[in-house]
Parts: sequence; C-alpha cells; structure tokens
Amino acid sequence: GRRHRRALDTLVRDAAHGLATPAAIEAFVSQPGLTLEGADRWLARQSSQASGTVGPDLSLHTAEALYDDLVSRGPVARELERPEAVAAVWHRAEVLLGLTDDARRRLLAEGEDDGASRMTSPAEIASDAATALAGWALCVEFVHDLRRAPADPWLAAAQHLPKPAVAACQKLAVHLRRRHDKQYASIASSIEVLVPLEVANATADDLGKIDTFQFEDAKVMAAALDALMIAEFQRALVLATARTSGKSFWTTFDPRRRIAWHLVELAARLGCGVVDHEALLGGCVTLADGVERYTAGGYQVDRAHRQLEQAREELPQLDIPEASTLRVCLDRLRSVYRRWADDVALVWSALCQREGFLPPASLQQRRLFEDVVVPRVDEGLTAYVMVDAMRFEMGQQLAESLRETKTADVELTARLAELPTITEVGMNALAPVARDGKLTVDYKDGKILGFRVGNLRVDGPDDRRRAIHERLGGDDCPKLSLEEVGDRDAASLRRKLARAKAVVVHCEGIDKAGEKGVGLAVFERELQKLRAAWRVLYEAGVKRFVFTADHGFLLQDGVT
Repeated sequence: GRRHRRALDTLVRDAAHGLATPAAIEAFVSQPGLTLEGADRWLARQSSQASGTVGPDLSLHTAEALYDDLVSRGPVARELERPEAVAAVWHRAEVLLGLTDDARRRLLAEGEDDGASRMTSPAEIASDAATALAGWALCVEFVHDLRRAPADPWLAAAQHLPKPAVAACQKLAVHLRRRHDKQYASIASSIEVLVPLEVANATADDLGKIDTFQFEDAKVMAAALDALMIAEFQRALVLATARTSGKSFWTTFDPRRRIAWHLVELAARLGCGVVDHEALLGGCVTLADGVERYTAGGYQVDRAHRQLEQAREELPQLDIPEASTLRVCLDRLRSVYRRWADDVALVWSALCQREGFLPPASLQQRRLFEDVVVPRVDEGLTAYVMVDAMRFEMGQQLAESLRETKTADVELTARLAELPTITEVGMNALAPVARDGKLTVDYKDGKILGFRVGNLRVDGPDDRRRAIHERLGGDDCPKLSLEEVGDRDAASLRRKLARAKAVVVHCEGIDKAGEKGVGLAVFERELQKLRAAWRVLYEAGVKRFVFTADHGFLLQDGVT
C-alpha cells in the first residue's frame, strides 16, 4: 500500500550500469533538464554503440564470467591477439567496474605508452587483464570498507564510483576469494605495494569488517594483542571473533593466521571470564552459597583456562611475525588466571574454616551413591561411570555434548570432594562405604588406603565393584574400563549386561595424563571417549547413567 519513489538520476545510474562507462553516465545525469524520455533515448544510443563495435560482444559477460574466461584461457582470452578484442575487454571492465585507463596503468605498473608499445602474447594480455580486473575490485572493496577517506591519492577515483559499479567490484572480490583463493592472495599481495600510505598509517579503527588485504589482518592482530596487554579483553574478543567466525579470508587461507587468532580469542575469553567473575565468592555465607556461585558461572573461567592451555601447545610451531608478542600475552593471561584462582581458593578456605570442612548432606560425596545411584538402579539397568579427576567444568562439557544428541534428559549437579582430595579417598568414597553418614578410614603408616565396610576394605576398583554389588544385589554387577567399553559392540555388551542391575565403568585417563604432564593433549580425547561409551552402552540397552568423579585438579604452568 505504499509508493516508493526513486530519484531519476539514481534510476539512470542503475539502468545504465553495464551499458555505459561511469564517466559517461555521470556526464549525462549532470546535464540540466534530465527527463525519463531523454534518458531512454540516450540509453538506447549507448546500447546500439556497444553492439556495433567490431570486437567480440561481451554485453552478457558479468565481471566474474569475464575474469574466469581470462584466467582459464577461454573464448574471449583466445581472441586477444586482435586489438579490437583487447579494446572490448577494457571497455567491458570500465562499464562494469569503473576501471579507467589511468587505474589500469597504475595496477599493471605501465607507463603512459607502455601498454600500446609493448609486444605481448594473447596469454600475457589475458593475464594482465585478469590482474587488473581483480586488483581494481580489491581496491574498490577496500576503499568502501574504510571508515575514512583513502590516504593514497589515486584511490580517490574508487571512492566516487556509482553504487552499481561498487557492488560489481564487491561481488567480484567475493568470487575471487571463493573460487580463486591462490590468485586472490597473490594479487592482494602485489596491490599492497601500490598503497604504501595505507600500509604505513592505517589503524584497526580505520579498517572495516572485510580484511581485503593481508596488512589489514596484521593491523587488527596488533590491536588485539595491544588490547590483551592492557586488559581490554572485551575489545580483543570482538576483534578476534570477527576473524575466527569464518568470514575472514586470511584466517581461512593461512592456517597460521587461523591458529593465532584462535589463541587470541581464547585468551580474550579467559580475560573476560576473570572480569565477569571477579570476587566470585564475595559475600558467600555458607559452603552451599560458594558451590552455587561456582556452578552458576565460575566454572567457565577454569574451562577457558584449560582450553587456552590446550590450544597453546601449537604456539611453538607458529611461524608468524606476531608469535613472540602473542607468547607474552598468553603468559600474561596465565598470571591473570592464577591471581583469580588464588583469590577464590583463599576465600573458599576461609569459608571452610568458618563453616566447617564437612558440607551439608546434599553436597557430601560420601552420600552420592545412596542419593543418586540407588534410585536410578531401582528404575532399571544403570551405568555408574566413575571418572578419575573429571572436574566440574569438564562434566559440564560432557553434559552439553549429551544434550546435543536430543536423546538424553541430562541433569548436572555438584558435590564437594571428600578431604583430602586424593584418589584413595574420593574414588573409594563413591562406593557405598558410608554408614549413618560416617566413614571408617583404613590406613597404614599414616597413609590413607581406603575405607572399611564391615570386614571389607574398599581400596581399589575390584573392592568398589564388590561393595556396589553387595549393596544393590542382583545376579551380576560387571566392572569395565572405559577402553573395554569402547572396544565392544552393542550386541556383546547387551549379552554381558543381561543379568545385571548395574555396570561399573572405571576411567583413569584424565588423572593419569595429568600426572604425567600430558593431560592437555588427552583431556578432549577422554571426553570424546566418554561420550562414545555412553552411546554404545545406550545402544546396548542401558538407559540410565550416572557420571561422577573423585576430585578435580588445577593445571600447572610456569606461573605456578
């Protein structure tokens, strides 16, 4: 129900694009007395003149089609031994993209008369024409992505092109990145030499959303590293995510740039997490308050730190000019994280000293079996997966991956590990060893070995399985390692579990890898193996799972 008006000069520019050169269009629309009828007559003359040339008819060629023909030595390229064919190509480039003779000479580094006097083959002419078309498209895209006027004077012509020509250049640039990435990178590198003022003086704030040239990526990287150094983590994150989202050509084309930007993004996320969760436990009155604060968001800082340290392993092989500065930034983030973790630990310890080191029953690790496992087993076959050293943030990641399957209803809760947080205590406490909420410690020479339940000493995987079987009853209670589950198919597992009420799965990979100092290379793989084990057990008929851990960990690094 609305009428949308268009200015007549805008209509003429749009209609004439591809039929007349931008200079001819501007000369016509600037004349006094512009009318629609006059514009129609003028445009008809332009069309007849274009079709009446002795060269090949290129009126249906888009800029992309013309470029593809030139680089593939297509029909147009093979005609370039004729001067009229060369003239037709340059004319088509001008009417589509606004590529003038002056701009062409600049792009090809020709003198005023070099292009006419130089003896060249059709293949060389086609190569030059393709380079000029691509180079001009890149220049126009760069100029119209800038947040200011271009510094190099010869780029001013690109700034004043009509919108249809600008759009054609932008479209060609996108086509080059998608279909001719190697040629694009080479041409972009050669064009940088022609814009020395931009290379020298442009800042990240001057540059737009598209990194047409590689120097733009370098400028933005420098700004992001500066932001990390002065703790402007949000600014660094914005700059990094714009480059890691898959929209930047240089991070896609060059794996080294992709790795570097990924590290910057992870560092910025860690910094933002520390800022967002500063004084995490401030004002907490009870242990439950502290647990709620951590599980509501504080765990994200530990996850961000682990992910950064995992990705950092690629830094020594990163051969880029910014590698040394990036290393300094990542070292700084280690210190930022360590201060946060130390502050949280000190406040938590003070809270424990004030409130006592044994939390409420709902948070006690020793009660998990009765509170969580037994009710599941009463419902049907249950897998009880005990993972050595899977801390809460890793459990959160596993829970998220299970939710993505759309197959499982996932509930994630936290409990506090028994003290001291060692495997001999935490892993054995996951079995039904508590009586009336109390534990009977079994120790020798001052070292804790496990717990005693009647005549049974629970101090290892076999004793834990026995204690679990005695508590649950039933004909069988198999114990499998994570590796054994992974090596079986669903059919053999179904037979193995046919007479069982529960299956105990024991996983030591995270803890062992951490103790050996190779955890960073193993953590993600162990989480993937846990999800894979869930899948095969699910297919074998297990529909209830309890994943839990004995204790967490802190990553060690050079700052510790």
